[in-house]
Amino acid sequence: MALIEAILWALKVLDGAIVIGVAMGIIILVLIVVREAAWVVRTENRRKHEKKEQEEKRE
Repeated sequence: MALIEAILWALKVLDGAIVIGVAMGIIILVLIVVREAAWVVRTENRRKHEKKEQEEKRE
């Protein structure tokens, strides 16, 4: 009986660990996507400002 209880307890603990692991994986993926999106936005803004400066120098 104690063995069955120990196995059930271990399954509950592992179940919690799996949920935490999946949640951490999702958070990491979201952070990666946000970082990449920020890089794209930063690059586009830099291009716009450089283009604006070049146009101002021409005038």
